[in-house]
Amino acid sequence: MANKEQLEVIKHGVDAWNKWRREHADTKTDLTDANLGEANLFGAYLFDTDLTGVNLSRANLSAANLTYVRLVHRNLENANFSECRIYGISAWNLRGVPTNQLDLIITNYHEPIVTIDNLEVAQFIYLLLNNQKNPPSNRHHHLESRPNPWSLYGGTEACT
Repeated sequence: MANKEQLEVIKHGVDAWNKWRREHADTKTDLTDANLGEANLFGAYLFDTDLTGVNLSRANLSAANLTYVRLVHRNLENANFSECRIYGISAWNLRGVPTNQLDLIITNYHEPIVTIDNLEVAQFIYLLLNNQKNPPSNRHHHLESRPNPWSLYGGTEACT
């Protein structure tokens, strides 16, 4: 369920929302299950907002900051996402086809700009670019010094 105070603020428009976000930078934002269909959210600062189950059909989100936003079980039918910053987005079980997904920015602010023209492909590319593996010394720490079934002497070997 959406935070009622936050829902009221966003209903007053992007300027009111962005001002509130600047004043409440450390506040967790939750618009879960809100109906924002046909809303004009052009340039909205939605960084790290939970938008699970939100209806965004026919909404204008162009140039919005959707960095680390959770978009799960959302209706995106005819929504406009052009030029959104979507670094670290979680987009799962999306319904409907957005009208515009051009120039979605999938890189962080300090990185060269990479754009993709599809939300789901953008999330996949982000995961490929940001795949962090554990260092080899930590990867199998629980398996080190286990019995080696191939050793003739029943000794142990470190796994690599």
